[in-house]
Amino acid sequence: MRFFSITIFFIFLILCNKNFTQGALITTDVSQHPIFINANTISTWDKNGVKVFLAEGNVKIEQGSAQILANSVAAWFTKVDIAQHVEGHMEIYCEGNASLFQEGIIENYEQIYLRLVTSAGVVVNPVNVPIKSFEEEQKTEVYLRGKKIRAEGREEFAAKEEPTVGPPVSISAEGEPIDIFADDIDTWMEKDVRVVVAIGNVRIKRGDETLNADNVILHLDQEKSEKDKPPKLIYKEMYAEGNVTLIREDDLIIAEKVFENIKEEKGIFVNSTIRSIIRPPIFRVETPVYIDGAEIKHRGKGQYDINNGRYSLCSYGHPHFYFKSSRIRIFKTPEHSIATAKKNIFYAGNLPLIYLPRLSFDLKRRATLLEDWETGSTSRFGRFVKTDWDVYSIAFGEKMDDWSDLTLSADYLSQRGPALGLDFEYAKTNYSGYMNTYYIRDEKTTDINSIPVPQKDRGQFLWRHRQLLVDQEKSEKDELPTNDWRVDIEISHVSDRSFFREYFQQELKTEKDRETIIYLRKISDNRGITLLAEHQLRTYDTLVDSERLNRKNESLPELKYRIIGEPLWKGKLNFTSETEIAYQNRVFDRISPEIEEQFLGRGASLTAERVFDRVPVRLEPEETIRFDTDHTLNAPFSIMNVRFNPFIGARFTGYSESVRVNPVTQGNEGNGTPRGRILGSLGLNTSITLSRTYSIYNKLLNINRLRHIMIPELRFNFTPIATQNPEDLNQFDGIDALDTYQSIVLSLRNIFQTKRGETGEETPVDLLNFDIAFNLFPGNAGLNRKRDDFIELDIKMKLTDKISLLSEHNEFNLGKGGVDILNFGLNYKVMPNWNFFIGNRFIDDFSSSVIFSSALSLGGKWLLALNEQYDFKAKQRASADKLARTESQNLYTSFVVSRFFHDWIVNIAINKTNTRGDTTTSFDIIPRGAAGQVGGLRSRFQAVSAFLPQQEP
Repeated sequence: MRFFSITIFFIFLILCNKNFTQGALITTDVSQHPIFINANTISTWDKNGVKVFLAEGNVKIEQGSAQILANSVAAWFTKVDIAQHVEGHMEIYCEGNASLFQEGIIENYEQIYLRLVTSAGVVVNPVNVPIKSFEEEQKTEVYLRGKKIRAEGREEFAAKEEPTVGPPVSISAEGEPIDIFADDIDTWMEKDVRVVVAIGNVRIKRGDETLNADNVILHLDQEKSEKDKPPKLIYKEMYAEGNVTLIREDDLIIAEKVFENIKEEKGIFVNSTIRSIIRPPIFRVETPVYIDGAEIKHRGKGQYDINNGRYSLCSYGHPHFYFKSSRIRIFKTPEHSIATAKKNIFYAGNLPLIYLPRLSFDLKRRATLLEDWETGSTSRFGRFVKTDWDVYSIAFGEKMDDWSDLTLSADYLSQRGPALGLDFEYAKTNYSGYMNTYYIRDEKTTDINSIPVPQKDRGQFLWRHRQLLVDQEKSEKDELPTNDWRVDIEISHVSDRSFFREYFQQELKTEKDRETIIYLRKISDNRGITLLAEHQLRTYDTLVDSERLNRKNESLPELKYRIIGEPLWKGKLNFTSETEIAYQNRVFDRISPEIEEQFLGRGASLTAERVFDRVPVRLEPEETIRFDTDHTLNAPFSIMNVRFNPFIGARFTGYSESVRVNPVTQGNEGNGTPRGRILGSLGLNTSITLSRTYSIYNKLLNINRLRHIMIPELRFNFTPIATQNPEDLNQFDGIDALDTYQSIVLSLRNIFQTKRGETGEETPVDLLNFDIAFNLFPGNAGLNRKRDDFIELDIKMKLTDKISLLSEHNEFNLGKGGVDILNFGLNYKVMPNWNFFIGNRFIDDFSSSVIFSSALSLGGKWLLALNEQYDFKAKQRASADKLARTESQNLYTSFVVSRFFHDWIVNIAINKTNTRGDTTTSFDIIPRGAAGQVGGLRSRFQAVSAFLPQQEP
C-alpha cells in the first residue's frame, strides 16, 4: 500500500506540470540557481512582508545561464516556505538600455518586466557603496513605474519604447546628487547662477534631507572648472512655499514658507513647527516634542531662535498642555540637543498654571532618576513595590551614557522581604553585552508546591558578552566583516533550582538554561570553525519544570569544523560536512524522587537518566573523548520542472571508552573498550511548484482574483547501517542515540492568494493555507521502534478582514486511529473597537484547554481586556493515597483596565493563576508605545500568562 501511494504521488509530480511560477521570458529552468544582483548602488526596504530592492547604475541580474543588464532595476522578492526549504519569487522591472542574455542570444530593449523563481536564495552585491536599508519606501520614478505595473497584475513584457514619463531631474552639487520630483520643472542660467523652478507636488531629496512643498525655487552657483570638465555647481539658496515639510536628521519642520541660505546655513521659517525627538531614557520610548512660532530663525548649523513660541509633548494641533515662552533657543550637535527657554508659563488648555523664569534641558541626555515603578498585591508575595532607577542620572553619565545603560532595581515584597538588582547593558563598535543580577533576602520557608526554601539568601548572576576580534583600524572605521573571529562569553550562577520557578516565570518558560561557556567561531563564506568550552558552576538545571527534563553535560572543550553546500563537479554536486572532537563530561542532577514529585508535579521519577529510556547504570562513566565526522553529498537537478535532490551520507563516531556491564550486578563498571560506530544514510527530496490564477471576484470575502499555488513534495530518508547498538555507547546527546532509521513524508501544500488594498496599492494576501503531510515510519527497528505513523494538518484562513482561523501542528495517529494533538483558534473583530479570540488545545491523555480573550476599546481612551484559560482534562499529580487523576481546572483569569492619555497609559490589572495558587492586583503607568514592557514586573514576580494590552486602541 505504501509503495503504491508513493508511486502514484511520484507520477502526480510529473504529470501535474502545467503551471509553474517561473515566467515565460526566461525559456530555460534556472530555478535551482540563486539570483545575483550587482549594481553601483543598491538600496532595500520591507513592505508588507515583501523585500524590495532598488538597483542603480550598471545593474546586472544573473541566474544560472540567464543574465539581464539595465541602467535601473526595481525588484520585489517574496519568500514561500516549502517544507524543508524556502522558495523565492522575484518580480523585476528593468529600465534603460535593458538587455536579456540567454542560450547565446542577446535581445535589447528599453523596458523589461519579468518573474524569476529560485530555491537557492538571493545574493546582493553593491559595487561602489554598501547596501542601504530604509524603513520607508524610496519613491523613485523607476520604483513607482514598476510598482504600478505590478499592482495592475500585468503579464511579463519586453518593450523597446522608452517609458512615457522620464526620470526625475537630477543635479549634482559639490558631488552630492539632488533629485527633484514635481509636476513641472524648469531651469535656466542667470549669469553664473543656475535657477531651478519646480511647481506642483514638489519633492527634493538631498542626502538624508527631504523637502516637500507646493512650489520650490533653487539657486545654484556655477563655478568655472578645469578644461574638458563640466562646471561645478554649489547649492546656494532655497525658497519653498505652500505645505512645506522639511525632514532633517531627527527633526521634522512644517511651515507655510521657508527661505534658507544653504551655504551659510541660515534661514527663516514662517508659521512653522519643529518636531524633534526626545530619546530614551528620558522617556522609555522615543517621544516627540513640538516647538512652534510665527517665525523661526535658523541662525547657523543646528541653531534655531523662536520669539514668543511654545513647546509641548502633546501632538494635537491645539495642544491640551504646553509651555509658552518669550524666547526659545535650540543648539544641536551630534552629541547634544540643548533647548533653553525664558519666561515660561505652563498652560493646561487655556488656563495658565505655573511660571518658570528659565528652563534648559538636553533632548539627547538623561534627566529622569526614576525610570519605572509599579505597585500592587499578590497572595504569594503580599503587597509589593517595584522600582527601577537610572544610575547615570546621579553619576557616571557623562562618560558612559552614550554607550551603556545602568539600572538599579529596588523592590519590596511584604511576605518575602527586600530585593535588589543591577542591570548593565553596553554596546560599542566591536563588542556588546549585558550583566543582570538580582538578590532577595527570602523570609518564607516554602516555595510553590510546598518545596522547602533551601536558603534565605537567594538570587542570580548573569553576564553575556560578545566580542568581534577585528583590527583596531577596522574597528575605528566601523568596518566589521562577518568572516573575522567572534567570541561569546557567558558566566552565570543561580542560588537554587527553584529560584526562577518562584520569581522569574517568564524566563523559566522562554529562556535557555543559564550556562558558563566560552564560544569562539570564525565563518568564511560556507566554511566555519568553532571552539566551545563549557563548565557549569552548579550541578542542577535552573530552568527545569513540569514539561522539561533535566540533563546537563559539559564540553571541555569541543572543536568543530563545518562545510555547508560546497559545489563540486561544476555545481552538479553539493558537499556538506561537520567534524568535531570533544571531551564530554556528564553533570547529573541527583534529585530524590520525593523532592522531584513536588518539584515536577508528577508522581513518577522523571530524572535525566530516562531521557533515552536507558537504565541509570548504563550512563556511566561520566567522562569520554568523542570524535564525530558527518558527510553528506547531494545532487540537485530538475526534470520537466520537477526538482529532485537525492543525497547520500556517511558518519563515523569514535569513543575513547564505552559501556562495560558487570555480568553479576548488571552495573556499568566504566573503562569499556574504545568503540567506533559507522552510520550510512541515503534519501531523496522531490517537489514542484504549480500555480494558476482564476478571475474570481467577491465583495463579501474581499476577493480580487484568486491565485492557487500547489506544492506537492516527497521526502525519503533511510539509514540502513548502524554498526553499534546505542545501548553499548555512553550517552551525552542525540548523536550518541542515533540508530537505524527510515521515514517517508508525503506532503501537499496549498496557498490561495488574492489582492487587497487601495487601488494602486494592492498587495498579495494569503487567503487560505492548507497543508497536509503523511509521516510514515516503516518497520520496528532502531529509532522507528517507538514512532507511530501520523498525519500532520495545518490550516490558516483569513476569510475576511474581520474573521481569521488558525489550526496548526495537528497530529492524527495512524497507529491507534485517534487524534494526538488538535489546535484551533478563531479571531473575530466584531467592530473596529471590539475583538475576541477563542481557541482550544487538545493533547491526548494529557490536556484539553480552552482559551478565551477579548478586548474592547471605549472612545479610544479606555481599553477593557479579559483573558480566561480553562482545562477540562488537567492532569493532577499523584499523592500518597491516590493515583494520578484527571480533573477540570481553571488555569488562569485576568482582567485589565487601561486608560490611554496622550503620552501615557495607566493599567489596573487583576490576575488569578490557579496553577500557582496566586492572585495579583497591580497598578502601573507606562509611556505609549512601551506596552510590551509592562511585563517587567511580571517577569520578576508573576506568572508569564498575564494578559496586557500590547498596542494602543
